[in-house]
Amino acid sequence: MGSPGVVLLLSLAAAVAQAQTPPGPGHIEGTVLNAVTGQPVRKARLSLILVAGQPGALRSEEEHWKQAITGSTDSQGKYNLSVPTSGGYRLTVHHDGYMGQVYGASKPGEEQKGTVLELGPGSSKTKADVSMTPFGAIMGHVLDEYGDPVRQVEVAAMTYVAGPNGKTLQQQSGSQTDALGEYRIFDLPPGRYYLRARPMSAQMPGADPTAESYAVLYYPSGMQPTAATPIALTSGQEQQGIDFALHPTESGFLRGRVIKPDGAASCRVFLEGGGPDAPPDMSDAFSSTVIMVTTSGNAASFSPEDFEFPGSQKTGKDGKFEFPKIPAGSHTVTAICIVGNQRYTAKSPVQLVTPGLDNLLLHPAPPSTITGKVAVEGQSNSKIADTRLGLEEHRDNTVFGGQAGADAPDGSVGEDGAFRFRDLAPGVYHLGVEPPDGLYLKSVTIGGRVVSESVVDLSDGAASVEVNILLSANGATVEGAVENGAGAEVTLIPAGPQLARGQAKEVTADPDGHFSFSALAPGRYTLFAWEHVDTNTAFYDADFRKPFETSGQTVDLEEGRKVNVRLKLIPASEK
Repeated sequence: MGSPGVVLLLSLAAAVAQAQTPPGPGHIEGTVLNAVTGQPVRKARLSLILVAGQPGALRSEEEHWKQAITGSTDSQGKYNLSVPTSGGYRLTVHHDGYMGQVYGASKPGEEQKGTVLELGPGSSKTKADVSMTPFGAIMGHVLDEYGDPVRQVEVAAMTYVAGPNGKTLQQQSGSQTDALGEYRIFDLPPGRYYLRARPMSAQMPGADPTAESYAVLYYPSGMQPTAATPIALTSGQEQQGIDFALHPTESGFLRGRVIKPDGAASCRVFLEGGGPDAPPDMSDAFSSTVIMVTTSGNAASFSPEDFEFPGSQKTGKDGKFEFPKIPAGSHTVTAICIVGNQRYTAKSPVQLVTPGLDNLLLHPAPPSTITGKVAVEGQSNSKIADTRLGLEEHRDNTVFGGQAGADAPDGSVGEDGAFRFRDLAPGVYHLGVEPPDGLYLKSVTIGGRVVSESVVDLSDGAASVEVNILLSANGATVEGAVENGAGAEVTLIPAGPQLARGQAKEVTADPDGHFSFSALAPGRYTLFAWEHVDTNTAFYDADFRKPFETSGQTVDLEEGRKVNVRLKLIPASEK
């Protein structure tokens, strides 16, 4: 037996060796469950991502995902991830048929509200369970007036979306009927849906003159979106028996002539369904029904053969066109002609009634150009070329937009602030401006006149309009805190018409409930703090905000001033 001194020395040596041994990697483990049934979710895909700003975190989203620690759940829905590097992480979970979920977030789609986990060597996190919300589905049949199945009917699940121009129905997902007339729309989040059935006669009017003509139908039997009945879908629910019964509709012909511009080599005419006041769903365009108008035998930038679709027709040099057997209702006819390398365009809304419309004349006009310059007032380190411009036509369908660069599209801003949009078809456009960080939009001058809304009317074509944009570095600032508002969604909404659309902003409060808005245009705003909210609804739906006016706070901002506010949190249960 050794002496006490030797034993003590050996014990100390072992303790030192143990202290010098680096700890093993940390780990996190838990179970992924179905939020509706409570059953384990097998083969769920997990990613542990280092939060931006943490030591060792990479900048771009792509780089974050490349360095993510990944894994999957076993047959019991369990997982165990090894974490070799210390830091703050977020755990995200995905699986087909489920909405993506972040650990710690109360609902899907709220990545920034997930819990930041401090993990690394020597640390562990157990029972980090995640509940995933399953998608739902809507299914049914489309039948004709005799109860027979109708194939190739496009069925769309749509929802109302709030925007600067009010609420509009927008397609979220869709399906097509098979030979049995059956459709199934899957991977739908919980919500209220409006269904639309669009048969082939509406998709490609006139493609088959011998076929029966059916119009677009909104469930259960409405011809207009306002007649649609909403379908409430809960998590994981399969709504069955949502059937449509189509009925023949009146149809008529549409005949006319394109007045060929001088020098035009060829023209084409096509039809869009719904007319100018239809909801902004571009899938309703009858773009596959192209009626060619050959106005000259000369070679052209495009030829009639380039646009041969089922049901297309060709005419001679007289420029005449005809759409046979078109469903009655509102439509838009467009003619495009090529003169040299320029596109001449004419659009005409029509209200078609039986037996049809004859002698429609289309006068294609040459394109227009918008030129202008962006200037900055005040001292700023922001790059003027980082200004984003977007040109929108007809119900916010983006036409152009981009940033400066060698391959930038028309509308990019140069280092000197100059920009240009060219080859614009006749129409009314809205010019959107997104200033660089630290600047706000102070004024827009169109044709020498300062305007509150950046609307450019090019309806007559062949116009050259000058636009001057003034940005300012002297914006106002709003800072504040939300009571018990960690992760609250704070919206700042213009309270009066003096501010242009697009001035509404949203930020997420930090873990202490603090938030900040900077580079704000002078004016009156109202602030709200929401536990959960759809941003577009909060921005643009005044009726939605009305019950919460007492929870909001109105501020009047002056240029260069800073305002501090405290807000009450609007719980999700109150909405």
